Amino acid sequence: MKRFAGLFLAVALVAALWSVGWYFASSQVSAAIAQFAANEGSAENPRLTCARSAVSGFPFRIDVTCEEATVLADDVTVTVAGIKASVQVDNLTHLLASAIGPVTYADAFYGRSNRLTFSALQASFRITTSDILKGLSGEGWRIARVSVVGNGLDWVDTIGEDLPVAKASHAELQIGDIPELHDKAAGTAALAIYFVGKDVASPIYDLVDADGEAQLQLTGLPDDLRRFGDADLLPAWQAAGGKLEVVRVNATDGDDLLDASGTLGLDASHRVEGQLTYTNRGIRERLAPFVNPMILSVMSGLPEADGTFKQALQFANGSLLIGGIPLFQLEPLY
Repeated sequence: MKRFAGLFLAVALVAALWSVGWYFASSQVSAAIAQFAANEGSAENPRLTCARSAVSGFPFRIDVTCEEATVLADDVTVTVAGIKASVQVDNLTHLLASAIGPVTYADAFYGRSNRLTFSALQASFRITTSDILKGLSGEGWRIARVSVVGNGLDWVDTIGEDLPVAKASHAELQIGDIPELHDKAAGTAALAIYFVGKDVASPIYDLVDADGEAQLQLTGLPDDLRRFGDADLLPAWQAAGGKLEVVRVNATDGDDLLDASGTLGLDASHRVEGQLTYTNRGIRERLAPFVNPMILSVMSGLPEADGTFKQALQFANGSLLIGGIPLFQLEPLY
């Protein structure tokens, strides 16, 4: 009987501590929401307000909902019909989120206004650390995986009458850590980036039924997420030997295609350097109404046996060159 009583007390104590911990965490989240709502609404301190908000999910999750969300940052206002974010209390480094449309974007300074509707929009964000002690104090965290997936997307310009900009049945962004390229001593990490768009239609860009994907790799990035906001992020990236490798960019629309790959970085004068090679078909016809025929001929490149054209885009000595012909000078990025 005493053993049973002791076990009961132990379970009750754990449950009580768990409850206290959950309600403390939920109160911190509620305080953070209130703080965002009190911000001045500048680019540095954007304001987030919710018509209705709640923190729920006890005892195993923390669910945060924000209905009729409005974000104000200087002249930019973004509204979302609804946002939900969730974490498991035993896995606080993995955040799941979803949104209810529509999403509207308005820029009072430039006079822009857009609306995005969708049938589904979900995101997942997970972080990791190779140093547990640093991780416990919130340091040393790096991106493990970021995923954003949308279906039934419809983007409309609303500055006057609704003007269709683009539609897609599916769009997906995946960003993942490359563990073997993490340099703990140098404090750098690398990310693999993958993007895909399906059934893209855009009257503005003369796309009817386009599919596209991009596979990129970024090296020399900070391995602590807090450093992504540093003013010297770009110089630090260059000093670490950071590169953007375009593994492959491929897009098709009917018989037309574009396929590109290459590597880019920064030179000693802080200007883009590197080379992209690309194969194309149909680009000449699409751009003919807008581009000088001589420049268009150079952009298309040399014909291949399969009816495609091949060309190289070079960034060298502060100039952009196509097929070895300089087109214009490049400005330093910092």
